[in-house]
Amino acid sequence: MLRSGRDRQGAAIQEILNNVGLRSTRQRIALASLLLRTANRRVTAEILYEEAHERRCPVSRASVCRALRRFERAGLLRRISVHHWKKAWFVIA
Repeated sequence: MLRSGRDRQGAAIQEILNNVGLRSTRQRIALASLLLRTANRRVTAEILYEEAHERRCPVSRASVCRALRRFERAGLLRRISVHHWKKAWFVIA
Protein backbone atom coordinates (compact mmCIF):
# COMPACT_ATOMS: atom_id res chain seq x y z
CA MET A 1 0.00 0.00 0.00
CA LEU A 2 1.41 3.39 -0.98
CA ARG A 3 1.51 6.18 1.55
CA SER A 4 0.22 9.60 0.68
CA GLY A 5 2.49 12.63 0.96
CA ARG A 6 0.85 13.64 4.22
CA ASP A 7 1.41 10.18 5.71
CA ARG A 8 5.08 10.21 4.67
CA GLN A 9 5.57 13.67 6.13
CA GLY A 10 3.88 12.61 9.37
CA ALA A 11 6.11 9.54 9.59
CA ALA A 12 9.22 11.65 8.96
CA ILE A 13 8.20 14.17 11.63
CA GLN A 14 7.42 11.34 14.04
CA GLU A 15 10.92 9.94 13.46
CA ILE A 16 12.52 13.37 14.02
CA LEU A 17 10.64 13.83 17.29
CA ASN A 18 11.56 10.35 18.48
CA ASN A 19 15.23 10.91 17.58
CA VAL A 20 15.43 13.98 19.82
CA GLY A 21 13.65 12.24 22.69
CA LEU A 22 10.18 13.75 22.34
CA ARG A 23 6.97 11.76 22.27
CA SER A 24 5.32 12.10 18.91
CA THR A 25 1.83 13.19 19.93
CA ARG A 26 -0.80 14.12 17.37
CA GLN A 27 -0.54 17.79 18.36
CA ARG A 28 3.26 17.91 18.16
CA ILE A 29 3.22 16.25 14.74
CA ALA A 30 0.62 18.75 13.50
CA LEU A 31 2.55 21.75 14.87
CA ALA A 32 5.87 20.48 13.52
CA SER A 33 4.35 20.00 10.07
CA LEU A 34 3.13 23.62 10.16
CA LEU A 35 6.59 24.80 11.20
CA LEU A 36 8.31 22.86 8.44
CA ARG A 37 6.11 24.11 5.60
CA THR A 38 8.68 26.68 4.49
CA ALA A 39 12.40 27.19 5.10
CA ASN A 40 13.78 30.13 7.10
CA ARG A 41 10.49 30.54 8.89
CA ARG A 42 10.08 32.80 11.92
CA VAL A 43 7.02 32.31 14.12
CA THR A 44 5.58 33.27 17.46
CA ALA A 45 3.24 31.12 19.49
CA GLU A 46 0.36 33.34 18.37
CA ILE A 47 1.17 32.93 14.68
CA LEU A 48 1.46 29.16 15.00
CA TYR A 49 -1.77 28.95 17.03
CA GLU A 50 -3.66 30.94 14.38
CA GLU A 51 -2.34 28.70 11.60
CA ALA A 52 -3.33 25.58 13.53
CA HIS A 53 -6.76 27.07 14.22
CA GLU A 54 -7.24 27.90 10.50
CA ARG A 55 -6.40 24.29 9.60
CA ARG A 56 -8.86 23.04 12.22
CA CYS A 57 -6.16 21.44 14.35
CA PRO A 58 -7.58 21.12 17.88
CA VAL A 59 -4.76 22.62 19.93
CA SER A 60 -4.80 25.18 22.74
CA ARG A 61 -2.56 28.22 23.02
CA ALA A 62 -0.89 26.67 26.04
CA SER A 63 -0.12 23.50 24.07
CA VAL A 64 1.46 25.57 21.30
CA CYS A 65 3.65 27.40 23.83
CA ARG A 66 4.69 24.14 25.50
CA ALA A 67 5.45 22.50 22.17
CA LEU A 68 7.61 25.43 21.05
CA ARG A 69 9.57 25.37 24.31
CA ARG A 70 10.06 21.60 24.08
CA PHE A 71 11.13 21.85 20.44
CA GLU A 72 13.61 24.54 21.53
CA ARG A 73 15.01 22.42 24.38
CA ALA A 74 15.37 19.48 21.99
CA GLY A 75 17.38 21.64 19.59
CA LEU A 76 14.80 21.72 16.80
CA LEU A 77 14.10 25.44 17.19
CA ARG A 78 16.10 28.45 18.23
CA ARG A 79 14.64 31.42 20.10
CA ILE A 80 15.57 34.84 18.79
CA SER A 81 15.03 38.12 20.52
CA VAL A 82 13.90 41.28 18.86
CA HIS A 83 14.90 44.51 20.55
CA HIS A 84 12.01 45.96 22.62
CA TRP A 85 9.68 43.11 21.66
CA LYS A 86 8.08 41.04 24.41
CA LYS A 87 7.03 38.11 22.23
CA ALA A 88 9.40 35.22 21.66
CA TRP A 89 10.22 34.43 18.04
CA PHE A 90 11.38 30.98 16.99
CA VAL A 91 13.33 29.85 13.93
CA ILE A 92 14.18 26.35 12.79
CA ALA A 93 17.60 25.44 14.12
